[in-house]
Amino acid sequence: MIWLVEPGRSVGQAGAAGSWVIALMECGDGWDAAFRERTVAKADAGHKFDHVVSVMFENRSFDNLLGRLYQPGEVPSFEGVIGKDLSNPIPEWAEHGADRKVLPYGVAATMDAPNPDSGEEFTHVNTQLYGIIDPPGNRGIMSEQMAAPFNAPADPHAAPTMDGFVADYISAFTAEMGRQPTYEEYAQIMTGYTPGQVPVLSTIARGFATFDHWHCDVPSQTFTNRSFYHAATASGFVVNAPYKNFPLNNDAETIFERLDAAGLPWRVYVDPGMRMSATGMIHAARLSGHFATNFSTLDGFFGDAERGTLPAYSFIEPCLIHAHNDYHPAVNAVFAGVEVDPPSSILGGEELLARIYTAVRASSTAGGSNFANTLFLVAFDEHGGTYDHVVPPRVDPPGPAAPPGQMGFCFDRAGIRIPTLAVSAYIDPRTVITSGYRNTSLIRTLRERWPLGPPLTARDATAPDIATVLTRATPRAQEDWPEVTPRPVPQLLGTLLPLDKRLPPLGQYLLGVAIALDTKYTGHVPDLDPRTATGQQANDYITTGPPESGLASPPTPPDHRPACRDPSAASGSHCSHVPAPPSRRPLRAGRDWDTDMPRKTAHVWRRNAAGKPIRSSDRARVPGAPRRVGPPGPQPGAGAAGRRGAQRCRLDQIRLYSAKRCVVALAKERSACMTAWPRWPPGTLP
Repeated sequence: MIWLVEPGRSVGQAGAAGSWVIALMECGDGWDAAFRERTVAKADAGHKFDHVVSVMFENRSFDNLLGRLYQPGEVPSFEGVIGKDLSNPIPEWAEHGADRKVLPYGVAATMDAPNPDSGEEFTHVNTQLYGIIDPPGNRGIMSEQMAAPFNAPADPHAAPTMDGFVADYISAFTAEMGRQPTYEEYAQIMTGYTPGQVPVLSTIARGFATFDHWHCDVPSQTFTNRSFYHAATASGFVVNAPYKNFPLNNDAETIFERLDAAGLPWRVYVDPGMRMSATGMIHAARLSGHFATNFSTLDGFFGDAERGTLPAYSFIEPCLIHAHNDYHPAVNAVFAGVEVDPPSSILGGEELLARIYTAVRASSTAGGSNFANTLFLVAFDEHGGTYDHVVPPRVDPPGPAAPPGQMGFCFDRAGIRIPTLAVSAYIDPRTVITSGYRNTSLIRTLRERWPLGPPLTARDATAPDIATVLTRATPRAQEDWPEVTPRPVPQLLGTLLPLDKRLPPLGQYLLGVAIALDTKYTGHVPDLDPRTATGQQANDYITTGPPESGLASPPTPPDHRPACRDPSAASGSHCSHVPAPPSRRPLRAGRDWDTDMPRKTAHVWRRNAAGKPIRSSDRARVPGAPRRVGPPGPQPGAGAAGRRGAQRCRLDQIRLYSAKRCVVALAKERSACMTAWPRWPPGTLP
């Protein structure tokens, strides 16, 4: 879990490679000079890109967002929904509308459909693909309670029928809400959006290349598919749970390590609304040694793009939690009283995508990264339960000789189609790629562009290379790239989870991860179940440091946080400010405040000798202000060994504490403004 602090500063402290260390970081402001010198205004001879930028959004199918992109006959070939008689049967056991027999595909009436969220786990996707609920007792219960064969067909080679989306949504809704949905409620699952509803995604798609047969790699949910994106496997894990699987046991080699071995820079940029990186968590066993050097906030991406200092590979994560701007369907309805969703994560995703695309388009630095030598990929991790009509293909298992993975799945069939776009100055407008691609094509493309060694697994070995889509002989001018204008993003009012309510799904997952790390590194097994823990219980656990360190969460300061930016601003937050309640804990002399900071300005609040709060910028004028907080440093003359020992001591104290704080924002009743969430102040590490 990577905690990000204020952008625009140097990288913070990291731990030893190969161990779980929570890196408290600040954005880097430069890249390897030798690499920049090798990068020219246009791509190197024989190649049409020197930089790859990829953003991965969440949980939408191709039909859901791009199914109406082109009218029949507008382009030579396009596998959309217009002109097709698409529908799903309504199961006989539906309490409402069963007499209608079928539900036709239509246009979404709101910008947050389906609401509540549809099922995305392997069990739900099986029902969506095959129309099977087996055993019958799997109907109307949560996925983790379902029994084998987990709704999979008896014949493992059976062709999907794509007719179980309605049945699965009714079943999932019943499990989540305690009642069956009305006809109008479950009709949401058979709807999608028009180009006018998602103008940014649609404009970019029409301006460059759309893949109408691009599939995610696994017919399941988020973390397994995100693992495949960079490792071409998920170590046999099919669903997110149990909590410890990915952060502790996913030891698959990643393409990031191959880039390192080749001397090529890479970076993961995380939306400032996230206090952690999903990529870092999923691949912690491999990437923990890179947390301080290769992870930063998204603000750093915009600076690097403007300066022409983007690395060879940039991966961008939107905000996946409160006020998420990731296109993910709404989840509020699943947990009464929880305010996690913005009015529309689709509109938030459109605004974020517009900013990223505009940054790539505007980049004109000679001798560095720029619009002409950058390949920009817009990707989604998986379909999230939303309807699609195209049958997923069979695929090669990552390890043909490996035993079946979680839930007995052999990883021999791909997931459902997802929206994917390729943007490059070497791609003509209205390009539609009709051949089959999948998310592991990213790995194949990077391996073909640079000498990164053999395939990671059999999956990326057979994935097609995206570079073949760049067919122009000369690059298009920036003026020929379409401009994009996102629709207004509504303000978000409200608080996070009330302390007397149980955690939302992501909060449960993160708390489970913290408990797993606690157990691994301290041997402490807390008497706390993430599935039933309330916000207060999670908050109490998170804000109490490990006994051996004596650490506890820094107290919440007075409300100095700023209001969020105007939502109409192109680069501003799309939420509104709600003050946090005052702290109930006493201040501790010599400790940093847990401060809230705007994106561009960092103030570290401390106490002087008289107990008065001061800012870090004022420390030089205040006698007695501490330089930093932490265990005593090495004694004079101790040398390098003493410095390393003191460093290890400090890291031991912050390691678990920082991991546990990953869910404090989900458990506390705090501001809805993501840019004003609590952050560890700069300068508190050695």
